[in-house]
Amino acid sequence: MSKSFLSELIGIVRSKLKIMPSGLETAINDFRTAITDTLDKLSNDDNLRIYDDNHGGVVRGLKRSRRVGRREDDKGILLCDISKFKKCAEFSYFRAVFNLPRHSFKMTDNSEVRLIGYESPLMRKKRGRSSRATACDLIGLTSDSRILCIEGKVKPYNPATNIVYGLLESFAYGVCVEYFLSDESRRASFEQEVQFCLRDFHGQAEVLNSKVKLPAAFTLAAPREYFAEYFNPTQTGTGKKHGNLISQLIEAEQLLKAFHAIEGPKWAGFMIMDTPCTIKSFNKARNNPREINVIIRKVAITKTYVEPHFKSEPFKVDLAWDINELKDNLLGT
Repeated sequence: MSKSFLSELIGIVRSKLKIMPSGLETAINDFRTAITDTLDKLSNDDNLRIYDDNHGGVVRGLKRSRRVGRREDDKGILLCDISKFKKCAEFSYFRAVFNLPRHSFKMTDNSEVRLIGYESPLMRKKRGRSSRATACDLIGLTSDSRILCIEGKVKPYNPATNIVYGLLESFAYGVCVEYFLSDESRRASFEQEVQFCLRDFHGQAEVLNSKVKLPAAFTLAAPREYFAEYFNPTQTGTGKKHGNLISQLIEAEQLLKAFHAIEGPKWAGFMIMDTPCTIKSFNKARNNPREINVIIRKVAITKTYVEPHFKSEPFKVDLAWDINELKDNLLGT
């Protein structure tokens, strides 16, 4: 799946959102079918690598798959080129999420999510380049043995990082996981992949006490200020930009209704992360951002790598089921 493939599919759904919202369920079903058809083609060509202990599978990120025997570092902490850390807030923020203690976090309903994958290439190929267009930011395993696809965003104003685009991306990733679990042979390979990742990151002898459950779940995760911008814009310049945010909320509400009405992965709610994303406050002299702290590591002569970590503890995650609950959480109404 190339970037243009997924972007094109999302564009089709979004155009129908604007001109014919009554046909949205059909558009979402077509979106889902296009993704599964592509996975079918890869499977039929014997070019879909779901699990491979040496070369990586659909949960393990690209960097991990290329490194046999030595993972990111001895503790499974994700490193980040310091130039990317400063330039790409989303990349840095969600690597810091993965680097949380024990690679896990609890939500306000006391359920726990154990993180088992990052930038997961859900259409990994055995031959040729594995496209990053299907790279889900984080893959988690919930307390009830459900796979959770977490798409993360930090910038509400960009076309490919707004709430509508993020919802469609996370749904697409959920569709991929559903595909792996819908066939006995694929399920066996996928559960091997999950077990590998759990053992690798969590070091447990028995990591799957029960089968991974269907349906798969998907969520849109973002810092609190990302979602708050939709209800109380702070960016300078009102008018069209802020009007677009209101339109996006209406479209997001329509999308959620369509997700509930059709078969497929289960919507798990919005993840509201209390830790702010303030990468821009990076202090070169002290290597110490205000909210995301880093440990400087010289890994190569010509490059400096850092370990993104949050300074604020504990890491709190609220859940909001729909737009109204999201608004109530953010504004306290």
